[in-house]
Amino acid sequence: MPVEFIRKINKDIVLGLWEITEDIECFLSELYLTEKEIEKLNSFVNENRKKHWLAYRILIDKMLNNNKHYEIEYDGFGKPFLKDSGNYISVTHTGKYAAVIISKILSVGVDIEKITSRILKVKNKFLNERELKSSEKENTLECLYVYWCSKEAVYKLYGKRNLDFREDIFIKEFSISPKGKTKGIIKNEKIEKKVNLFFEFFDEHVLVYAID
Repeated sequence: MPVEFIRKINKDIVLGLWEITEDIECFLSELYLTEKEIEKLNSFVNENRKKHWLAYRILIDKMLNNNKHYEIEYDGFGKPFLKDSGNYISVTHTGKYAAVIISKILSVGVDIEKITSRILKVKNKFLNERELKSSEKENTLECLYVYWCSKEAVYKLYGKRNLDFREDIFIKEFSISPKGKTKGIIKNEKIEKKVNLFFEFFDEHVLVYAID
């Protein structure tokens, strides 16, 4: 089973990444699922979507490593949580990767994306004027993807929808490096919240996680 890593961020937060090379049958042979989870799995039509779901499902069990299976459920906003567990979680997947972040005490968010030029067509939809100017200084696809994944991670951390990426989520300037950090701010008439953000690049992908 190709776990890329299971990494302790601190004593309360753990981050996991899985490279998906298995078929569905291989996952099912290694993973216990409740009837409700099997129903959820079967609701996915696309085979890759099933693999993504199974990958982060088994990754969660390995990250908690306490020989107990926690069922994934979803709140009214579609945010995942572990039934009968006090942990906060966030999940993400793209292509051949799935990632999970789990926290005992703080809200968290995570996002992963493959870096491609398609983001150039939509950058004006999620970046405000200051962020656009900053991205032009760096002039790299990597910079745009850090902005995008950061806003996705912040959105997932908040977990209540009704946030506009361009108008309500702001990312402070950062420098592109293999690993880096910045800060995000959610700000509108209903809320003002600051979030710590951490990013890293690997295999033409960027991974960003957010901590309240």
